[in-house]
Parts: sequence; C-alpha cells; structure tokens
Amino acid sequence: MNWALAFAIVLFCLVCVSVPAWAGCPTDHVDCVTEHGNGKDVGKASVTECWKWWPPGCQLCGGDTQPVKNCQKKYPDECKDRCWACFDGRHDCCLDRHGDLHGRHCNSPLL
Repeated sequence: MNWALAFAIVLFCLVCVSVPAWAGCPTDHVDCVTEHGNGKDVGKASVTECWKWWPPGCQLCGGDTQPVKNCQKKYPDECKDRCWACFDGRHDCCLDRHGDLHGRHCNSPLL
C-alpha cells in the first residue's frame, strides 16, 4: 500500500512539473491604438503569457493590464496614456488601462 501511494505521489509531481513545459506558453502581440481603440494604430507590443494553475492554462503574465502597459512603455510619445491594446488587428476587441475588455468580438485566446 505504501509503495503504491508513493508511486502515485511521484507520478503526480512529475505531471505537475512537466505540464507547463508541454503547454509552451507563447509570446503574442497586440496593436497599440490611440483614442480608446478608435484612433491611430501606433504599432505592436509584445505580450508574454505564463502558465497558471487556476484556471489551468496560459494567461497574461502581468495580468489584464499588462498589454496596455507594454503599449505605453513602447510608444510613450504616441500613446500619452491614451492607448488601448487591441487583439488580432481588430479594433473591436481591446483592453483599456484597467484591464477591461471593450468590443463586440472579444474572443481572444489570451484572456
């Protein structure tokens, strides 16, 4: 009985350690768009995803506000704290600086 329990614990630990490696969380990009997602597209910013255990899967490393922070950091003169981070080139699904989604087609795999 003890051997079976020990084997189960070891197996569980191996799975827990290796699942994030299998997941291969990607780095994606968002469009940085002025005027609350309705203005000029000033460029792209990278968005890194990290493995999270709950809910399990790849999620934004810095939380839902990180994409906009990345835009502000990469394009400070163009954004001037007015950029939103928009997904897939569609300006109808964007994150504001508070991490709130706006738009009709917000089915981003990042969120």
